Amino acid sequence: MRQNFQKLQAEKDACLAQKDEKINFLEEETKKANELFDKKNNELSVKLNNMYIKYVISYKFGCCIICQSQLDHENVYILKNCNHTYHHYCITRWITEGSKNCPCCRVSATLTDIKQFFVEKASDSSDDSCDEFTQSSSNMTKAVNYNLNSVNFGYL
Repeated sequence: MRQNFQKLQAEKDACLAQKDEKINFLEEETKKANELFDKKNNELSVKLNNMYIKYVISYKFGCCIICQSQLDHENVYILKNCNHTYHHYCITRWITEGSKNCPCCRVSATLTDIKQFFVEKASDSSDDSCDEFTQSSSNMTKAVNYNLNSVNFGYL
């Protein structure tokens, strides 16, 4: 009887060990899946935020009045006296070829009045750190207010 009890106890211990192994395996796989999901979710959020920035630039600034081409987030320049927006090449050429006024409102303008608008874009790093994503998101939010009527930009 004692041998049967010991045998049953050994089988029970083996089953519990297998159960613990399976639970540990499932916990690790779940953790890996969650980390992968978080990483992909963060990457997608960054891409969507960057697409939103491009949309806001397009919506807010439209096109360059000189060449009639769409302004994009990497090539938005203003005249600091009146805040009208242009492509760098267009407004530089406009002023260097003799016109000393803003083409839109005729305020006096020189080459030193041309300033670049910038939008800080969230980085597309593959780091898994949620804190870094939150920081990137926070920086981007500082650069672009999500209200289409009040986009916050800076200029250099």
